[in-house]
Amino acid sequence: MSAPGSTSRDLLNPFLSGLLSLCSSFLLGAFVVHWLADYRTLWSPEVVDSSFRSSLIWYSHFSGAGSWYLGTLGGLCGVAILSTIAKLIYAGVGGMLFDGATLMLLSSALAVYTTNVHAALAFLPLQNPLTAPLDVTVTDALRSIASAHMVVAVSLTGVLSLQAAQSYSERRPVDYEPMLPLSLALTAFALLPASLAHLPPSIPGANVHRRSSSSTESPALPQKQDNVFFSKEFTSPSFLANVVEQVAENAQLLAAALLAGKADPAFPLNLTQIILPNLKKRAGWLVLESYMTPSLFDAVGNSSAVDEYTYCQSLGYNEALNRLQAHWSSWIVEADIAAIAAAGLNTVRIPIGYWAFDISGGEPYVQGQYPWLLTAIGWCQTHGIRVLVDVHGAPGSQNGFDNSGRRGAVTWHTNDLNVKRTIAVVHTLATEFAKPQYNGIVTSLQLLNEPAGFYSPDLLSTYKNFAYDAYSPVRYPTTSSTASPVTLSLHDAFESLESWTNFMPTSSFPNVNIDTHIYTIFTEDGIAMSQADRIQSICSMRPYLAKSQGNLWTTVGEWSAATTDCAVSLNGRGIGSRY
Repeated sequence: MSAPGSTSRDLLNPFLSGLLSLCSSFLLGAFVVHWLADYRTLWSPEVVDSSFRSSLIWYSHFSGAGSWYLGTLGGLCGVAILSTIAKLIYAGVGGMLFDGATLMLLSSALAVYTTNVHAALAFLPLQNPLTAPLDVTVTDALRSIASAHMVVAVSLTGVLSLQAAQSYSERRPVDYEPMLPLSLALTAFALLPASLAHLPPSIPGANVHRRSSSSTESPALPQKQDNVFFSKEFTSPSFLANVVEQVAENAQLLAAALLAGKADPAFPLNLTQIILPNLKKRAGWLVLESYMTPSLFDAVGNSSAVDEYTYCQSLGYNEALNRLQAHWSSWIVEADIAAIAAAGLNTVRIPIGYWAFDISGGEPYVQGQYPWLLTAIGWCQTHGIRVLVDVHGAPGSQNGFDNSGRRGAVTWHTNDLNVKRTIAVVHTLATEFAKPQYNGIVTSLQLLNEPAGFYSPDLLSTYKNFAYDAYSPVRYPTTSSTASPVTLSLHDAFESLESWTNFMPTSSFPNVNIDTHIYTIFTEDGIAMSQADRIQSICSMRPYLAKSQGNLWTTVGEWSAATTDCAVSLNGRGIGSRY
């Protein structure tokens, strides 16, 4: 019911004001989230190359949002301008002060965006943000975009302020007045979808299956490092023959399961799948681990060198690069891949750290690992070996282990930029391996090695959301609507495999597998076991793993025959053992 004396104009004005505020706040939210990148190039105390690099990576993601995103922004801007014009028509001279100024601000914001932001984006190397040179054209374009975004955000803030002032000045005690708080509530709500506008490109439904972490925190595990400690007994020809025999038996069982319709025929790894990621000296190549290459660390002559970060920091860029180049060229050679193939094995897992693609914020790492990864994949293709590529370390460290690049603090999940940098690396790898020449060779891409789900519920929740957000960049890394054949591999984050039930269900997220790592030497109880108990412990896991297969295709990406943790630096350089 309308108040006495109210007119259709009186009823229409609050509706148009609410609609205008809703559209403007959504637009404001869309531009405010750019502050994550823009502040580095405008307000950072010291604007260095890493600032521009981070900003470029951000806008590379933004450019992949698709035409739907720009269409949404354009549509909302059009609705806001039309609402303002309608208010001017119905209000006449009385609305000139507020609505006239609003129209000017909206027009200015549109002009600044189309002439500055849209034009500057054309000068950015958005297809190759990690390695493109940061010349003056690129840095000037990033500054122009940041400045324009600030102008647009200020203009939209002015629009909301003008509408709030108009609503207050024209308030009347009528029964349509509740529309004002309603419009303000809708305005606040509009900021939520706006903050989601810059997610990486996705397929329908890819970002709507988010889940929070369990409220029960898992008990902390002892600090763990990748380990393979093979005695002569375990590297003898007879042992390798037994491994090959067991693989053949497993292949027959799996073939029977496929025929019976009890296994997933779409999984891209072949029937004789076995992964030996760290056989003898196979690890410690593109990601340093002090127990695998103690001579490298001892040669530094500095006890503070405990991981790749401090190794490079202690030596300085030039010396670290020289030593690592010598290491990369000799630690793994084609003959090693040929020997793996000759042993009857068919898959290797190759770890690589984020720093091979992205160094910023004064990080002392050196680069050069990526070409060796591609070289090794070429060797594998020659010898019929498949490859699982594994992102072993993320910015801020996902677990505090030295194999993450930096031992100590676990801060990956505390900074959204860390997560976005990780997705950028994953997307770079996925884009490369979606090319036809890798089909059937690079079969899987592991998003992140061993995130420490036990560290905090927040880290586990961040990891799960990261997995959802990374699905599209891995499975649909290019503009093509055809999915990449590369499988997305998840580590179980040291959580039970049962806890991943219904996570990324195959019906909505095809080609996802869960990876678990099995060791028996990183607890006091494990070390105390007899060899018979150890074997029984592993064998007893068969039902546990089989049950997980019913949820996600399950692999054991790391394991070891080691019975003690007494290898030098196994638990970290300068850290003792439990044995």
